[in-house]
Amino acid sequence: MQRGSDAAFAGQVIDLERFDERTDVVWDAATTEFDFAIVRRHAYLNWRYADPRAGRFVIRAAIEDGEVVGYCVTKPYANPAEIMDVLVRPGRLDAVAALVRDALRLVDERGTGSPDVHCWLPQTHPYQAAVRALGFLDSGRDPSMRYSPALMSEDELAFLGDPATRVHATLGDTDFS
Repeated sequence: MQRGSDAAFAGQVIDLERFDERTDVVWDAATTEFDFAIVRRHAYLNWRYADPRAGRFVIRAAIEDGEVVGYCVTKPYANPAEIMDVLVRPGRLDAVAALVRDALRLVDERGTGSPDVHCWLPQTHPYQAAVRALGFLDSGRDPSMRYSPALMSEDELAFLGDPATRVHATLGDTDFS
């Protein structure tokens, strides 16, 4: 897999033991880019990724000028390795590239030796170009993610049927991993 350059990202990528209010700021900003996404506040993210009962994940944050620009959660020990979630402030494709490149480095260093790394993003996701520039390809497989009304009516969810709907969905939003 190609490992490109992230010269445009001026910050650093660091380990996070747990998510905190700084990642809530990223979530609040990122919501302006999407019409639909599962809420990613620090309490949920800690439950999903930082609790040892959830599995072994590596949480990394892109920091620039002392602020969290984005985060990435990776499962480098899986075979194939998995990028569970990546989220950045709007317009920060440089941070997406830096975080995904860092995830690939983690897989190389800590992984099982498998060359495969899975990263799920909707076809129209704004991060697609940055991820593809790092060598990711469309597998051609449909993950068959479906939804049905539970707490909202079918009419309230109708917007999800529009191909122009901006959705943030990742492997971490499923029970597949």
